[in-house]
Amino acid sequence: MRECSGEFLTELWVCGGRLCTGNGADRIAQVCAQIVAARAAGRAVVLRGGCYGLCEMGPNVVVRRWSSV
Repeated sequence: MRECSGEFLTELWVCGGRLCTGNGADRIAQVCAQIVAARAAGRAVVLRGGCYGLCEMGPNVVVRRWSSV
């Protein structure tokens, strides 16, 4: 589990697979990172993952929320 300054940490995993990247995943990751920096710094992080197996529905984002308690 990652350390965070707040009660929760939210991870936004943006697919880094070939099809999702071709369908705009890089831009989605960039915009998510800007929003996190402006509104949730220290409580959320944007990460890049591998393929989630849902290529036809992509670009895909997986959200994981961890409790620090």
